[in-house]
Amino acid sequence: MTSPVHDPQVAPVRPSRSHPVSRRERALLARKWARQVTTTTYIPLPYADVEAELLALVDRLFDAVRREPFSPDPAAEVAQRLVELNCVGQTTFRRTMDLLGKALLGHTEVRGLPGLADKVVALLGTFSASYLDGVRLLTLRQQDDLNRTLISLGRDSRVALRATQHRLDAFFANATIGIGVAEPDGRFLDTNPALTDILGHSPADLTRCTLFDLIPPADEPFVRDACAGLLEGFLPRLRQRRRLVARSGDEVPVTLTVSVLREPEQPDRLLVLVQDDSELTLLQRQLTRQTLHDVITGLPNRQFFSTRLETALH
Repeated sequence: MTSPVHDPQVAPVRPSRSHPVSRRERALLARKWARQVTTTTYIPLPYADVEAELLALVDRLFDAVRREPFSPDPAAEVAQRLVELNCVGQTTFRRTMDLLGKALLGHTEVRGLPGLADKVVALLGTFSASYLDGVRLLTLRQQDDLNRTLISLGRDSRVALRATQHRLDAFFANATIGIGVAEPDGRFLDTNPALTDILGHSPADLTRCTLFDLIPPADEPFVRDACAGLLEGFLPRLRQRRRLVARSGDEVPVTLTVSVLREPEQPDRLLVLVQDDSELTLLQRQLTRQTLHDVITGLPNRQFFSTRLETALH
């Protein structure tokens, strides 16, 4: 049997996709590509899945180079898939172009193909144009999503703010505790109905006076100094058993609580809470009388005598 004569004019047979050399080179290229992109951007997939995705894209590019008649359209689909995988960014794009350009010109299965350089240029040009268009559309979608989110958050915030304001207004109007908002000098800006009921002053009367006008003259310096300490940050809040002067001139026993309202871009104000202790004081007096007097006769008892004697001896 004669040996076949080698004809130098016949082009060598290129390995097909099923050829072990071709598959191994493509897998190595996909692995190298995966290392390049995963170090420059975040891809929401396990590393093995990234390699598998990129191997499928490598197959599409090499098959496009080998196919006749040639068409660069598969490169556009490869670019779009890269954008979908979040392989975006200047560094990722530069490394991808460098890697693909060298691979498409130098791998065994395509080396020596007719018009290879022109095919690679056409593929990379189509890839670049589609990649940039995909990134632009992705950016527009992200901006649109962000705008919709901000609009939704703003709408929800306004609804929540109105609901909160309605609740605060209802609490302010219906609270059984007297509430007032005052300037740092004590002048009332707003008061609720409970405060007017406790003191007998009308809302208009309260806006023409200050907190310190309601304090008996003997106690006024102490309350004024305490409020100054609140405004300067020396005290967290003021809470004392005091007496306030009602419109009738009588002194009403109350628990007075004062704190500072600090709001952004707003001057500091005083929040005044007044709890009427008249009923509590009356109850304490009744309990004291029952303790010191006989229930039937109403006469002072032995406890009354002992208490008065201890007081006198002291």
